[in-house]
Amino acid sequence: MVGIVTTGCAPRVYPPPTASLSKPATIYICDYGVHSSILLPNGDGRFVEYVYGDWAYAAENKTDPLHTLSALLISFDPALGRRFLTPQPGEAYPHPPNHPNTITPIEVEADKVADVVVLMDRRYQTHIQTAKLNDTPNYFFTFVKDDERYSVIHSCNHLTLRNLRRMGCSVGGYPLGSNFIVFPPGGPFPATPGPFKFGRE
Repeated sequence: MVGIVTTGCAPRVYPPPTASLSKPATIYICDYGVHSSILLPNGDGRFVEYVYGDWAYAAENKTDPLHTLSALLISFDPALGRRFLTPQPGEAYPHPPNHPNTITPIEVEADKVADVVVLMDRRYQTHIQTAKLNDTPNYFFTFVKDDERYSVIHSCNHLTLRNLRRMGCSVGGYPLGSNFIVFPPGGPFPATPGPFKFGRE
């Protein structure tokens, strides 16, 4: 969840062509100013949101300069956080209590969303015995230990990028920042993922 805010190399997101979607579903990219996430419809009226960070920083709120620097450079204790949010009556999506700067909708294939929900749940359940609630006001993510090392070059923004590609979006640029720029569906990027990969797919 720690990151570097950049503008020049902001990731560019091209959703799949609308005409190619047999069963559209809407997901929402949240930009919190430093880190990003995706609100994924969970199939039960709720949305699930995952974040990724350093355990001491994200799960235990150790945000002093020493722990912040350690999280960015030499973190050996990654954390995967999850929370479920329910939209208010009459609203299409929930508004996270820690107030993202922007919430951007994207239409993708519903089956691919369901696949990502299952995949992320499986990853989360791997270390469910380590679950720890961060009950900081307006936060309320429950974190578990994770197997992918966290760093400034492998952060929650990379998780956002990876899951967007899994759901059929083309993404260009390097995700050091949280400011994903969404273009009209079916833009100039190819339908297949670009060259950037980090961690397990």
